[in-house]
Amino acid sequence: MIDSIYSTLYNIDIPMLVVLGICVLFSLLFLLVGIALFKRRFFPSFFFLLSLLSLFSAPFFIAYGSKKFLFKTTILHNQSRPLMFSDSFLIHLSFRNDGYRKIKHCMITISPKREKNLRNQLLDIFKPLERSYYVFSADISPHAAKQIQTIIPYFMREHAFKLILDCR
Repeated sequence: MIDSIYSTLYNIDIPMLVVLGICVLFSLLFLLVGIALFKRRFFPSFFFLLSLLSLFSAPFFIAYGSKKFLFKTTILHNQSRPLMFSDSFLIHLSFRNDGYRKIKHCMITISPKREKNLRNQLLDIFKPLERSYYVFSADISPHAAKQIQTIIPYFMREHAFKLILDCR
């Protein structure tokens, strides 16, 4: 538990703190306007709602900004696949850092997929299949490329899969 909190706090940098500060300032501004208009009928509740919305939307703005702008990655070459005669998965991937910040570490997630029907979609929501993760350290400067080749344990080779690359 403490390790996950430490790793989350370790990954927060200055641009993310600026976005968080802006969202908190907007929240305080809407809260003060709501307090100033307390005698009115509709406006205070509207501004209190905007205050809560701006406060709780901060993590989503931070996640979107870091994924789409600061640490954006483009996959150049992907030949990853489950191996046929062993319970393992070959990750053969090359990607480029198209963001504005240097990437320090990445996580590859392999999510098995079920067939598309209503029963399987409900099963994916309530009881998803086991995912496999691979975390690696990488010093990738902006507009530089990196190639990964490794084999990890994977026990769902009969299912289709989705590969997700997340870098910070």
